[in-house]
Amino acid sequence: MKKTGKGKRILAAVLAVMLLSAAAVSFTACGGPDLSAEELAVNDDAVITLHGLEEEDIEISVAELKELDSVTEKAEATRSNGEVVSVDATGPLLDTILEKYGAEKSDFNTIRFYAEDGYSIAMPSDIIEDSDIIIAYYDGGAPITDENGPVRVVVTGQRAMYWVRMLTRIDFETGTSSAMTPSELVMLDSALPQLTEQSITVKGEQIYAVSTYDLISAYGDINDNTIWNAYLKATDGLSKNETKQNFIKSYIRTSGEGSPEFTGPDLPEGMTVRDLVTIHYGDTAFLSLDRYLQTDGAPEGGTVPFSGILKEIGSMTSDTYLFTGTDGTEVQYAYDDIPDATVSLSSGTVVFDPGNGDAAVQGLFSIEAVSQAS
Repeated sequence: MKKTGKGKRILAAVLAVMLLSAAAVSFTACGGPDLSAEELAVNDDAVITLHGLEEEDIEISVAELKELDSVTEKAEATRSNGEVVSVDATGPLLDTILEKYGAEKSDFNTIRFYAEDGYSIAMPSDIIEDSDIIIAYYDGGAPITDENGPVRVVVTGQRAMYWVRMLTRIDFETGTSSAMTPSELVMLDSALPQLTEQSITVKGEQIYAVSTYDLISAYGDINDNTIWNAYLKATDGLSKNETKQNFIKSYIRTSGEGSPEFTGPDLPEGMTVRDLVTIHYGDTAFLSLDRYLQTDGAPEGGTVPFSGILKEIGSMTSDTYLFTGTDGTEVQYAYDDIPDATVSLSSGTVVFDPGNGDAAVQGLFSIEAVSQAS
Protein backbone atom coordinates (compact mmCIF):
# COMPACT_ATOMS: atom_id res chain seq x y z
CA MET A 1 0.00 0.00 0.00
CA LYS A 2 1.30 3.39 -0.94
CA LYS A 3 1.98 5.70 2.04
CA THR A 4 0.61 9.23 1.92
CA GLY A 5 2.72 12.29 2.78
CA LYS A 6 1.03 12.47 6.18
CA GLY A 7 1.80 8.78 6.80
CA LYS A 8 5.45 9.33 5.93
CA ARG A 9 5.67 12.22 8.38
CA ILE A 10 4.12 10.15 11.17
CA LEU A 11 6.52 7.27 10.43
CA ALA A 12 9.51 9.63 10.51
CA ALA A 13 8.41 11.06 13.86
CA VAL A 14 8.02 7.58 15.31
CA LEU A 15 11.48 6.59 14.06
CA ALA A 16 12.99 9.75 15.59
CA VAL A 17 11.44 8.97 18.97
CA MET A 18 12.69 5.40 18.74
CA LEU A 19 16.25 6.58 17.94
CA LEU A 20 16.25 9.01 20.86
CA SER A 21 14.99 6.28 23.20
CA ALA A 22 17.64 3.88 21.94
CA ALA A 23 20.34 6.49 22.52
CA ALA A 24 19.13 7.03 26.07
CA VAL A 25 19.06 3.29 26.74
CA SER A 26 22.54 2.95 25.24
CA PHE A 27 23.86 5.77 27.48
CA THR A 28 22.36 4.17 30.58
CA ALA A 29 23.68 0.75 29.62
CA CYS A 30 27.19 2.20 29.37
CA GLY A 31 26.91 3.42 32.95
CA GLY A 32 26.54 7.11 32.18
CA PRO A 33 24.89 9.00 35.05
CA ASP A 34 21.82 11.15 34.58
CA LEU A 35 23.05 14.19 36.52
CA SER A 36 22.17 17.85 36.34
CA ALA A 37 24.78 20.53 35.71
CA GLU A 38 24.50 21.49 39.39
CA GLU A 39 25.19 17.91 40.51
CA LEU A 40 28.20 17.64 38.21
CA ALA A 41 29.63 20.87 39.64
CA VAL A 42 29.29 19.87 43.30
CA ASN A 43 33.08 19.76 43.89
CA ASP A 44 34.08 22.64 41.62
CA ASP A 45 35.17 24.94 44.48
CA ALA A 46 37.53 22.38 46.05
CA VAL A 47 41.22 23.25 45.59
CA ILE A 48 44.53 21.42 45.39
CA THR A 49 47.73 23.14 46.52
CA LEU A 50 50.70 22.85 44.16
CA HIS A 51 54.06 23.41 45.89
CA GLY A 52 57.38 23.78 44.13
CA LEU A 53 56.26 25.04 40.72
CA GLU A 54 56.61 28.74 41.53
CA GLU A 55 57.95 30.81 44.42
CA GLU A 56 54.50 30.93 45.97
CA ASP A 57 52.17 27.95 46.35
CA ILE A 58 49.52 27.65 43.66
CA GLU A 59 45.90 26.72 44.35
CA ILE A 60 44.04 25.11 41.47
CA SER A 61 40.33 24.38 41.78
CA VAL A 62 38.40 21.43 40.41
CA ALA A 63 36.61 23.88 38.12
CA GLU A 64 39.99 24.93 36.71
CA LEU A 65 41.00 21.28 36.28
CA LYS A 66 37.87 20.79 34.16
CA GLU A 67 39.03 23.56 31.82
CA LEU A 68 42.14 21.54 30.93
CA ASP A 69 42.30 18.76 28.35
CA SER A 70 41.19 15.57 30.08
CA VAL A 71 41.33 11.84 29.50
CA THR A 72 38.97 9.06 30.52
CA GLU A 73 40.48 5.71 31.35
CA LYS A 74 39.36 2.54 33.10
CA ALA A 75 41.96 1.22 35.53
CA GLU A 76 42.29 -1.03 38.53
CA ALA A 77 44.84 -1.73 41.24
CA THR A 78 45.13 -4.10 44.19
CA ARG A 79 45.49 -2.89 47.77
CA SER A 80 47.79 -4.58 50.28
CA ASN A 81 44.78 -6.37 51.81
CA GLY A 82 43.89 -7.92 48.44
CA GLU A 83 40.97 -5.59 47.72
CA VAL A 84 40.74 -4.52 44.07
CA VAL A 85 40.12 -0.85 43.36
CA SER A 86 38.43 -0.13 40.00
CA VAL A 87 37.74 3.28 38.51
CA ASP A 88 36.56 4.85 35.28
CA ALA A 89 38.58 8.00 35.81
CA THR A 90 38.19 11.33 34.08
CA GLY A 91 40.62 14.19 34.60
CA PRO A 92 43.71 15.87 33.22
CA LEU A 93 47.04 14.09 33.12
CA LEU A 94 49.65 15.46 35.49
CA ASP A 95 51.65 16.35 32.36
CA THR A 96 48.81 18.65 31.28
CA ILE A 97 48.74 20.46 34.63
CA LEU A 98 52.51 20.91 34.57
CA GLU A 99 52.36 22.24 31.01
CA LYS A 100 49.99 24.95 32.24
CA TYR A 101 52.78 26.22 34.50
CA GLY A 102 55.66 25.74 32.07
CA ALA A 103 57.05 22.57 33.67
CA GLU A 104 57.29 18.86 32.90
CA LYS A 105 57.67 15.66 34.91
CA SER A 106 61.36 15.25 34.08
CA ASP A 107 62.07 18.48 35.99
CA PHE A 108 61.50 16.66 39.29
CA ASN A 109 63.16 13.67 40.92
CA THR A 110 60.25 13.12 43.31
CA ILE A 111 56.59 14.13 43.40
CA ARG A 112 54.76 13.73 46.71
CA PHE A 113 50.96 13.53 47.01
CA TYR A 114 49.09 14.37 50.24
CA ALA A 115 45.60 13.32 51.30
CA GLU A 116 43.17 15.08 53.61
CA ASP A 117 43.40 12.24 56.16
CA GLY A 118 47.18 12.61 56.54
CA TYR A 119 48.21 9.91 54.09
CA SER A 120 51.10 10.86 51.83
CA ILE A 121 53.37 9.10 49.40
CA ALA A 122 56.26 10.15 47.20
CA MET A 123 56.29 8.84 43.67
CA PRO A 124 59.82 7.96 42.51
CA SER A 125 61.24 9.13 39.21
CA ASP A 126 60.81 5.81 37.36
CA ILE A 127 57.06 5.74 38.05
CA ILE A 128 56.76 9.45 37.29
CA GLU A 129 58.33 8.96 33.88
CA ASP A 130 56.76 5.63 32.90
CA SER A 131 53.15 6.02 34.04
CA ASP A 132 50.07 8.01 33.10
CA ILE A 133 49.13 9.96 36.24
CA ILE A 134 45.52 11.13 36.13
CA ILE A 135 44.23 13.77 38.55
CA ALA A 136 40.66 12.53 38.44
CA TYR A 137 37.57 14.55 39.33
CA TYR A 138 35.01 12.10 37.88
CA ASP A 139 34.60 8.36 38.35
CA GLY A 140 32.17 6.78 35.92
CA GLY A 141 31.12 10.21 34.73
CA ALA A 142 30.05 11.38 38.20
CA PRO A 143 31.85 13.51 40.80
CA ILE A 144 34.08 11.39 43.03
CA THR A 145 32.42 10.44 46.33
CA ASP A 146 33.29 12.04 49.66
CA GLU A 147 35.16 8.88 50.70
CA ASN A 148 37.61 9.28 47.81
CA GLY A 149 37.23 12.85 46.58
CA PRO A 150 36.79 15.48 45.61
CA VAL A 151 39.90 14.52 43.61
CA ARG A 152 41.98 11.36 43.55
CA VAL A 153 45.18 10.25 41.86
CA VAL A 154 44.97 7.33 39.45
CA VAL A 155 48.26 5.83 38.26
CA THR A 156 47.66 3.23 35.59
CA GLY A 157 49.62 0.02 36.00
CA GLN A 158 50.88 0.85 39.51
CA ARG A 159 50.10 -0.27 43.07
CA ALA A 160 47.05 1.13 44.83
CA MET A 161 49.35 2.81 47.37
CA TYR A 162 50.00 5.48 44.72
CA TRP A 163 46.28 6.08 44.11
CA VAL A 164 45.94 8.85 46.68
CA ARG A 165 42.35 9.54 47.66
CA MET A 166 41.08 12.91 48.97
CA LEU A 167 44.01 14.70 47.30
CA THR A 168 44.77 18.11 48.83
CA ARG A 169 48.39 18.89 47.94
CA ILE A 170 51.17 17.97 45.50
CA ASP A 171 54.82 18.75 46.23
CA PHE A 172 57.26 18.87 43.34
CA GLU A 173 60.79 18.12 44.58
CA THR A 174 64.04 18.77 42.76
CA GLY A 175 67.69 18.21 43.60
CA THR A 176 69.92 15.19 43.90
CA SER A 177 69.07 12.72 46.64
CA SER A 178 71.87 11.32 48.81
CA ALA A 179 69.56 8.61 50.09
CA MET A 180 71.52 5.81 48.44
CA THR A 181 75.01 7.04 49.33
CA PRO A 182 75.36 6.32 53.07
CA SER A 183 78.64 6.45 54.96
CA GLU A 184 77.52 3.97 57.64
CA LEU A 185 75.46 0.78 57.70
CA VAL A 186 73.76 -0.38 60.90
CA MET A 187 72.47 -3.95 61.10
CA LEU A 188 68.85 -3.87 62.31
CA ASP A 189 69.20 -7.46 63.54
CA SER A 190 71.82 -6.25 66.04
CA ALA A 191 70.58 -2.70 66.69
CA LEU A 192 66.88 -3.21 67.50
CA PRO A 193 67.55 -5.51 70.51
CA GLN A 194 69.74 -2.76 72.00
CA LEU A 195 66.81 -0.34 72.20
CA THR A 196 63.87 -0.25 74.61
CA GLU A 197 60.70 -1.85 73.27
CA GLN A 198 57.36 -0.19 73.84
CA SER A 199 53.91 -1.72 73.96
CA ILE A 200 51.67 0.14 71.52
CA THR A 201 48.23 -0.46 70.04
CA VAL A 202 47.80 -0.38 66.28
CA LYS A 203 44.31 -0.96 64.84
CA GLY A 204 43.21 -2.67 68.03
CA GLU A 205 46.24 -4.98 68.22
CA GLN A 206 48.83 -4.67 70.97
CA ILE A 207 52.35 -5.02 69.59
CA TYR A 208 55.92 -4.47 70.72
CA ALA A 209 57.93 -1.91 68.81
CA VAL A 210 60.90 0.44 68.94
CA SER A 211 60.40 4.15 68.39
CA THR A 212 61.94 5.37 65.13
CA TYR A 213 62.94 8.53 67.02
CA ASP A 214 64.95 6.38 69.42
CA LEU A 215 66.46 4.41 66.52
CA ILE A 216 67.70 7.52 64.74
CA SER A 217 68.75 9.26 67.96
CA ALA A 218 70.92 6.28 68.86
CA TYR A 219 72.42 5.40 65.47
CA GLY A 220 71.84 8.34 63.11
CA ASP A 221 71.67 12.12 63.28
CA ILE A 222 68.28 13.17 64.57
CA ASN A 223 69.32 16.85 64.48
CA ASP A 224 70.31 16.95 60.80
CA ASN A 225 67.97 19.60 59.42
CA THR A 226 69.00 18.86 55.82
CA ILE A 227 67.10 15.55 55.90
CA TRP A 228 63.57 15.69 54.54
CA ASN A 229 62.78 12.05 53.83
CA ALA A 230 63.46 8.49 54.93
CA TYR A 231 63.56 5.72 52.32
CA LEU A 232 62.13 2.26 53.04
CA LYS A 233 62.40 -0.99 51.08
CA ALA A 234 60.60 -4.30 51.74
CA THR A 235 61.26 -7.92 50.77
CA ASP A 236 58.70 -7.80 47.93
CA GLY A 237 60.56 -4.94 46.27
CA LEU A 238 58.22 -2.23 47.54
CA SER A 239 60.11 1.08 47.92
CA LYS A 240 58.66 4.04 49.79
CA ASN A 241 59.81 7.57 50.39
CA GLU A 242 58.48 8.79 53.75
CA THR A 243 58.64 12.33 55.12
CA LYS A 244 60.98 12.85 58.05
CA GLN A 245 58.03 14.12 60.10
CA ASN A 246 56.02 10.94 59.57
CA PHE A 247 59.03 8.68 59.97
CA ILE A 248 60.40 9.89 63.30
CA LYS A 249 57.00 9.86 65.01
CA SER A 250 56.38 6.21 64.11
CA TYR A 251 57.69 2.79 65.17
CA ILE A 252 59.44 -0.36 63.98
CA ARG A 253 57.57 -3.48 65.04
CA THR A 254 60.13 -5.93 66.40
CA SER A 255 58.28 -9.24 66.61
CA GLY A 256 55.40 -11.08 65.00
CA GLU A 257 54.40 -11.61 61.39
CA GLY A 258 55.68 -8.91 59.06
CA SER A 259 58.36 -7.60 61.41
CA PRO A 260 60.41 -5.55 61.20
CA GLU A 261 57.48 -3.39 60.15
CA PHE A 262 57.22 0.38 59.82
CA THR A 263 54.01 1.16 61.67
CA GLY A 264 52.40 3.30 64.37
CA PRO A 265 49.09 4.23 66.02
CA ASP A 266 48.86 7.52 64.13
CA LEU A 267 50.07 6.27 60.77
CA PRO A 268 47.27 6.47 58.16
CA GLU A 269 46.15 3.18 56.64
CA GLY A 270 48.28 2.11 53.71
CA MET A 271 51.47 3.78 54.93
CA THR A 272 52.83 0.82 56.88
CA VAL A 273 55.65 -1.23 55.36
CA ARG A 274 56.01 -4.88 56.35
CA ASP A 275 59.15 -7.02 56.14
CA LEU A 276 61.59 -4.12 56.01
CA VAL A 277 64.91 -4.85 54.31
CA THR A 278 66.48 -1.39 54.35
CA ILE A 279 65.96 2.08 55.77
CA HIS A 280 67.96 5.05 54.52
CA TYR A 281 68.07 8.13 56.73
CA GLY A 282 70.62 10.72 55.68
CA ASP A 283 74.13 9.28 55.85
CA THR A 284 72.98 6.19 57.73
CA ALA A 285 71.54 3.02 56.21
CA PHE A 286 69.89 0.21 58.18
CA LEU A 287 69.69 -3.37 56.91
CA SER A 288 67.76 -6.37 58.21
CA LEU A 289 69.94 -9.29 57.10
CA ASP A 290 67.19 -11.72 58.07
CA ARG A 291 64.75 -10.06 55.65
CA TYR A 292 67.37 -9.49 52.97
CA LEU A 293 67.96 -13.25 52.85
CA GLN A 294 64.25 -13.66 51.99
CA THR A 295 64.35 -11.41 48.93
CA ASP A 296 64.44 -12.73 45.39
CA GLY A 297 68.01 -13.16 44.24
CA ALA A 298 69.52 -13.38 47.72
CA PRO A 299 72.10 -16.19 48.01
CA GLU A 300 70.98 -19.44 49.58
CA GLY A 301 72.53 -20.75 52.77
CA GLY A 302 72.39 -17.52 54.76
CA THR A 303 75.84 -16.25 53.69
CA VAL A 304 76.22 -13.08 51.63
CA PRO A 305 79.42 -11.72 50.03
CA PHE A 306 80.42 -8.42 51.64
CA SER A 307 80.20 -6.83 48.19
CA GLY A 308 76.57 -7.99 47.97
CA ILE A 309 75.75 -6.16 51.21
CA LEU A 310 77.25 -2.96 49.82
CA LYS A 311 75.27 -3.38 46.61
CA GLU A 312 72.01 -3.85 48.51
CA ILE A 313 72.30 -0.54 50.36
CA GLY A 314 73.44 1.47 47.37
CA SER A 315 76.80 3.15 47.02
CA MET A 316 79.01 3.08 50.13
CA THR A 317 82.25 2.90 48.16
CA SER A 318 85.37 3.25 50.29
CA ASP A 319 89.06 2.31 50.33
CA THR A 320 88.75 1.15 53.93
CA TYR A 321 85.93 -0.04 56.19
CA LEU A 322 85.55 -0.22 59.98
CA PHE A 323 83.58 -3.19 61.34
CA THR A 324 82.14 -2.92 64.86
CA GLY A 325 80.59 -5.68 66.96
CA THR A 326 77.90 -5.41 69.62
CA ASP A 327 80.57 -6.15 72.25
CA GLY A 328 82.67 -3.17 71.14
CA THR A 329 85.09 -5.15 68.96
CA GLU A 330 86.52 -3.03 66.13
CA VAL A 331 88.48 -4.20 63.09
CA GLN A 332 89.49 -2.23 60.04
CA TYR A 333 90.26 -3.56 56.57
CA ALA A 334 91.14 -2.16 53.19
CA TYR A 335 88.52 -3.27 50.70
CA ASP A 336 91.13 -4.85 48.43
CA ASP A 337 92.38 -7.01 51.31
CA ILE A 338 89.06 -8.77 51.92
CA PRO A 339 87.83 -9.99 48.51
CA ASP A 340 86.36 -13.14 50.10
CA ALA A 341 84.68 -11.44 53.08
CA THR A 342 81.14 -12.54 53.92
CA VAL A 343 78.27 -11.58 56.21
CA SER A 344 75.99 -14.30 57.56
CA LEU A 345 73.21 -14.90 60.05
CA SER A 346 73.70 -17.65 62.64
CA SER A 347 70.90 -18.23 65.18
CA GLY A 348 69.90 -14.59 64.92
CA THR A 349 73.47 -13.30 65.26
CA VAL A 350 75.09 -11.36 62.41
CA VAL A 351 78.63 -12.57 61.71
CA PHE A 352 81.30 -10.84 59.64
CA ASP A 353 84.02 -13.15 58.32
CA PRO A 354 86.90 -11.26 56.64
CA GLY A 355 87.76 -14.42 54.69
CA ASN A 356 91.50 -13.98 55.25
CA GLY A 357 92.01 -16.22 58.26
CA ASP A 358 91.41 -13.50 60.85
CA ALA A 359 88.79 -13.99 63.55
CA ALA A 360 85.20 -13.28 62.60
CA VAL A 361 83.26 -10.44 64.23
CA GLN A 362 80.39 -12.03 66.13
CA GLY A 363 77.35 -9.81 66.52
CA LEU A 364 78.26 -7.40 63.72
CA PHE A 365 76.66 -4.09 64.59
CA SER A 366 77.85 -1.58 62.02
CA ILE A 367 80.06 -1.01 58.98
CA GLU A 368 81.54 2.43 58.43
CA ALA A 369 83.21 3.82 55.33
CA VAL A 370 86.46 5.18 56.79
CA SER A 371 87.94 6.69 53.63
CA GLN A 372 86.03 7.32 50.45
CA ALA A 373 87.40 5.76 47.26
CA SER A 374 88.42 8.21 44.57
